[in-house]
Order: sequence, then structure tokens, then C-alpha cells
Amino acid sequence: KVERGTLWKYIRTQGTVAYDDDRLLQIHSRTAGWIENLYVRTDGVRVERKDDLADYFSPDVLLAQQEYINSLEAGELASFGSGISNPAQAFRERSGVDMLKYLKVPSMDIMGLERSMEPRSIVPIRAPQGGVIVEHNVREGMFVTPEDAMFTIVDLSEVWVMVDIFEH
Repeated sequence: KVERGTLWKYIRTQGTVAYDDDRLLQIHSRTAGWIENLYVRTDGVRVERKDDLADYFSPDVLLAQQEYINSLEAGELASFGSGISNPAQAFRERSGVDMLKYLKVPSMDIMGLERSMEPRSIVPIRAPQGGVIVEHNVREGMFVTPEDAMFTIVDLSEVWVMVDIFEH
């Protein structure tokens, strides 16, 4: 007689728990600069998405902010002269926003820049995902480049269990 069922055998083995590689994230700077303030100082710290990890100063980010402010001011001055919008000015403003986003300046900081028209010398580095800091490679006052992995965050909500099961 044929029956449908589950065939199983109890196997005693050992294994290791490993990170899910799809949930591992490294944080790099987009330009060279200095770590001014460090909020996460050790490995093993749990962070939530958008938590501050460090404050970062980069002359390139400061220059990009100033150029964006200059393009906004030029657009305001041009709007007083005539009611015609200037496509070249609109392009400069859009490229200024794109450059700041490329440099990972948070959108809230860009909106604050538009309101205050004052560049911020310090840009926060925030956690793009929640998880645990497994590698912490920066110190306060340290000079970092885009090649340097500053933080490695892993989301431990799912992990892998790696076991060896032999044929016998």
C-alpha cells in the first residue's frame, strides 16, 4: 500500500551561526574628510535606522553646499529682473541638489540649507539600516577617505546556521 507522508531521520551534528550576507552593510564616506564627533565607539552596539553614528567634516561637502546656495541666490536675483524662468539656472540648482545627494548629505539637511542659506560644516553620518555594529574602524579626529570602511552594520533579524551533514 502506498501512503503519502514525511520521511525523516534524527541527525546529531554541530554548526555555526553566520551573518546573512544580504543583510551586511558597509558605510563609506563619499569624499575625504575628518571625523569630528563619534557617537558609536565600540563593536557590538545595536543601532536603529537613522541613528547618528558620527559627525563628519569634508571641505568638498562644504564647497558643494556653498555652490548650491550661490545658485539659489542667483535664481532669486534673476527672478526679480523678469517673470521668465531661466532653464540654465534651473539646471544649476538641480545639479547642486544632485551633487549634495551624491555626497550623501541627508535630504532634511538640504531642505534646512535652502531655508537658512548657511552651509553646515558638519554633516551627520547616519545608520542606513538597523542592526549591530560588527566593525568599527574610525576614531574621533581621524582622517577618512572613500576607500575606508568606517562602519559595518549587520541586521541580525535573520541568520544562517551552517552545518556539516555527512553521507552516512
